[in-house]
Amino acid sequence: MRAATFFLIFTIQLAAASEIENAVCEQTGSNSYRISFDGASATNEVAIFASSRPDRLVSKKPLVKVQQSPIELTVPGSGRVYFHLKPKNGRVRVVSIRRLPLDASFNFRDLGGYPAADGKYVKWGLLYRSGRLDALTA
Repeated sequence: MRAATFFLIFTIQLAAASEIENAVCEQTGSNSYRISFDGASATNEVAIFASSRPDRLVSKKPLVKVQQSPIELTVPGSGRVYFHLKPKNGRVRVVSIRRLPLDASFNFRDLGGYPAADGKYVKWGLLYRSGRLDALTA
């Protein structure tokens, strides 16, 4: 019984160690980004995909596979980019820039990616906050 309990605890700790935590994306140039997170290691390689959608991948080929963070990436094209962080073991996490560069509102932010009470995360691209909604342009 004691060995079974140890195995169960060890399995749970191993699964928790595989999860992507503290994922942050910062835009460093017009098409370049710095992504940092916890959860990558020599035994838990993380594949990073770029997508124009927060809810699915548009390519089956990752931009890069990493064993450590942070990483600098350049993504060709225009528009908002969502990065899907897929660990070898564990759940996929999505991350994007939080502050959206709008002309008339200087503090318009996406609230996606924050942890929710049920162990999931707020979906990206659905909930925003800003101090000056009256200043938004079409």
